[in-house]
Amino acid sequence: MLTALYSIVMAPVLRAFFILLGSTTGVWIRFEKVRGDFFSYKACLDGVKLEIPDHLSCEVKTCSLEFSVLDFSLKTLIVSNVYLEGARLEYNHASDKDLLPPTLPPFLIRNLQIKESIVIFSDRSPKTLTLKAPTALTFHLDDYRCEALHSQYLLFNAIFTSQMVGRLEEAPFSMAYREEGEKGLSQWHVQGLPTQRLAPFVQGKLDLIEKSSMNISVSNEWLVNYDDITMTVQILIFDLLNFRSPALLPVPTKLLADALSVFINHQINQQVQEIPVTFQFKLRKDNFLDLKDINISDILTAFADALTKAILEKSLKNQMLMKDMGLLGLDTLLDIKKLFDKY
Repeated sequence: MLTALYSIVMAPVLRAFFILLGSTTGVWIRFEKVRGDFFSYKACLDGVKLEIPDHLSCEVKTCSLEFSVLDFSLKTLIVSNVYLEGARLEYNHASDKDLLPPTLPPFLIRNLQIKESIVIFSDRSPKTLTLKAPTALTFHLDDYRCEALHSQYLLFNAIFTSQMVGRLEEAPFSMAYREEGEKGLSQWHVQGLPTQRLAPFVQGKLDLIEKSSMNISVSNEWLVNYDDITMTVQILIFDLLNFRSPALLPVPTKLLADALSVFINHQINQQVQEIPVTFQFKLRKDNFLDLKDINISDILTAFADALTKAILEKSLKNQMLMKDMGLLGLDTLLDIKKLFDKY
C-alpha cells in the first residue's frame, strides 16, 4: 500500500520535473513505470550531453535506462538495463585526483550495453603534461557489455568483468570474461597496434622500433571472493623495418651507429624478425577504486625499457649475426648494450 501511494504521489512530481528540465536544457526525458517492488521507472533520452568537471564528459545520441530508489532516503541509486548508442565519452585521468568526485552518492549500474561509440582515455598526470604530444588512447566500441558497475569497484568491473569488440585506435581489440567455478578469468587481445601510438607516453624510449607493430595478449585470473589478481602480459613485436639507434647516444657512438645503420637494419630484419616480451605481476581489486596511484606513463616506460633489453639480448644470442658482423665482435656489442641500458 505504501509503495503504491508513494508511486502515485511521485509520478506527477517526476513528470513535472522532467518537463521543466526539457524546457530549460533541451534534454527531453520520456519515462514510464516498470514493474518492481518499489519506485522504478524507465527513462529514454536523446541528444544528451553531461559533464563532470575535470573527470568525464559524455555526449550520447540515444540512451535508455531503468532507475530504482531503494528507500525514502534516496542515498543509493540503482540503474538497470542501460543502453547507449552513438556515445562519445572522454575520461581525463590525473594521478593526483580521485576516479570520481567524492560528492557522488553510491550507485550500481546493472546490464550496461554500449554500441557504436567512442571512449577516449586522456592522461593528464603532472608528468605527462610536460610532453609535447597529446597522451590519449581512443577506443572504438562496436559492442561493449558489463553486468554490474558498482561505484566501489567501478574501474575493476569496467575492465575485468566485461565483454567488448572494437578497435584500439585502428587495431582490432577484443575483451572477454568468463567464470570457472570460483575463479574469474578475463582476456584482452590487440592485433597490429602501431608502436608509435605509445610513443607519447614513454618520452621517446620506443625510438628503436618506431615503425613497428605489436600484438598484445593479456590474461587475468582471480578468485571471486579475494582481491588478488594475477596478470600476464605477452607482447609480440613484428615488422622491424625501421630499427634505428636512439637519438640520445653519445656523439662517437652515434656516428658509428649511423654509419652501420643500413647494415644493422639488414641483419636484424634477417635474423630477428620478431621480439617477444612477457611479464607477470600481481594486482588487487581494491586498488582500482583510486586511479591516482596509477601512472600510465611509468608503466609504459618500464615496458619500453624491458623491450629495449629484450631486443638487444636476442641480438646478442644470435650466432649468425655475430658471425656476419665480423670485426665488431661480442665485446663491442656488449659495450653498445651497456649504452642502451643507460639510455
